[in-house]
Formats: sequence, C-alpha cells, structure tokens
Amino acid sequence: MTSTNFKNSAVAKYFRNLMNFNIRILAMALIISVAAASCGGDKDENENDPDIEGFMYGVKAGTIVYSYTYWSGSPVAMPFEETHKITFDNSGKRMRLERLFSDAYDIVIYDLIAEKKYILYPEAKVYYEIPYPDYGELYIYLFLGDDYNSEWRNLPGFSKQANKTIAGKNCTVYSWTDDGQTFEWGGWNRISFWMHVYTGAPETNYSYRMEATSFNENTPPASSFEPPVDYEKITH
Repeated sequence: MTSTNFKNSAVAKYFRNLMNFNIRILAMALIISVAAASCGGDKDENENDPDIEGFMYGVKAGTIVYSYTYWSGSPVAMPFEETHKITFDNSGKRMRLERLFSDAYDIVIYDLIAEKKYILYPEAKVYYEIPYPDYGELYIYLFLGDDYNSEWRNLPGFSKQANKTIAGKNCTVYSWTDDGQTFEWGGWNRISFWMHVYTGAPETNYSYRMEATSFNENTPPASSFEPPVDYEKITH
C-alpha cells in the first residue's frame, strides 16, 4: 500500500481512536506528573529524593498486559475499554506499547536511548518516526511510590492503602485527593500495576483506570524496538 492510499484509508480508520487515546493518556500523564512534581513542602527537606528524569524500572526486562478503562459523563456513558501490552528492556528505556482498541490496533515504540518514538500501523505496514527526548506518556507506567513517597506525603489526604495483589505481585498502594479528584496509584519495583483517578461530582464525573492483568520477566529480541524492515516510513 502506498503512503497516499494509507492516508486515504487506514488513517481514516485509526486516527480518531489514536487521537482519543492520546488525549486520555496525556491527560492522565499530566495529572500524575504534576501531582508528583508540585506537591508542596520544603524542598530542602526532600533534597535527597530522586529526580524523576532518568528514573526507571527496578526490573531490566519484561512484558506487562494492562486493562485500561476510561469513562465520563453524568449519567456515566459507556466506557472506552482498551488492552495495552508493554514489552520493555533496559529497565524501561526501550518500550514497545501495543494498543488494541475496539476496532483498531497500533504499536508505539519508545526509545529513550535514541530519543525516538515510532508509531506503527500493522495493517498498512507503515510507520511514523518522531523525536522523543523526554518521558511524556511514559510517566503513567512508572510507579514513583517505591522511592518518591516522601514527596507524596505532602499531598492533600495522602495515605498508604492496604497492599493489593495485582498480576501476582504484592503492590504498594498510595492514595490522595486534590481539587475534587481521588488518586490511587499502586506498583511493584517501580512499575505501575494499578492506577485510578476519579471524581464523583455530577457535572464532571469521570474515571481513568489502568490495571495490570499479567506480568512476566523475559528478555525481548532487539527487533521489538525497531520498525520492521518491510514497513514504509511516512513523513506527512
């Protein structure tokens, strides 16, 4: 399929789902990154807390499958439901995210070493290449509570919840409230296994939820983090 034909067919099919996903995932990443970075308290008091940039998983390589649900509205509308599969190496500095929507499928590869991001469309066998110099969307998959919870203690309503067993791992869970929203975030070895952000206000009722359904430590082939050789690169 040529690039022109791709734009006229596959993009029309995938673009709306992709944009909806990116809006939701970026909104969630923004909520979490802002909460982690702007939680108040005396900076000197927390000067030994790690910088989030360069702060990766405590496991070198593995595969995680997530169930992801987003819903909104009052009364609550039918939710968006998606499955995400993450394959990672180099403690998460290379990550392959496979996203299954209701009627579409795509792959995003993040390479923080090469500072590149690839968006692949398997049905059309084409891909985009985008500069990717920072963590951006990856914040939601990185659990900061293992090492960063001294910052979180300053958040309104901060509390440590009972541990949850998720995908076979004993996960630490923290909760806090801010501006009418409730945040729950749980993980193991710096990997997010559970995340729930919600509000019950009738006029802004919404919820984001991400839960790991399986986790395996394995080393993926290097080709997992590169566009296949038979895919065509498109630039616009």
